[in-house]
Amino acid sequence: MFVLASASVGIIYLSLKAGKAVEGRVALEYGSLGNPNDLAAALLICLPFVIYVILDRTRNALIRFAFSGLSIMILLTIIKTGSRASLLVLGGMGLVIFFKTGLANKAKLIACSALVIAFLPIFVSKDMLSRYATTFSSTYADESSDTAVSAMQSTYARKELMKNALILTFRH
Repeated sequence: MFVLASASVGIIYLSLKAGKAVEGRVALEYGSLGNPNDLAAALLICLPFVIYVILDRTRNALIRFAFSGLSIMILLTIIKTGSRASLLVLGGMGLVIFFKTGLANKAKLIACSALVIAFLPIFVSKDMLSRYATTFSSTYADESSDTAVSAMQSTYARKELMKNALILTFRH
């Protein structure tokens, strides 16, 4: 578990060192993590292992503290990728953690979530916030920008893919 959690350090390092912005979205310049959605998915896979290390009371306190900082960096990087599906997965993970923890940890989770939401506009551009707004709606505040066109096309393509998947499921 610790080794898998530590792998996220490499991904974060690469995204900071060799990262680039594609339409304002963080991705790597090369490799399979060159797509912002793939980068966010890789970080989402690492996140439960990082949380495990943080919650492991047998682990050194300094290591747990370091992995707490790493989890914040993972969350910020995921948010900067602009992946709407990853944002939904983060919400789902947060709900699972919320219902699996005790009352004291629920209060901590609510406080941390409130802090993340409060500081979100500082770390994320207006275009990215508007992109996230298209998660459930196909309208976009500034329809003239390239980011707006990309987000609307992505939303439309995903809706079509979902329709085709449902049709195929009912057919078979």
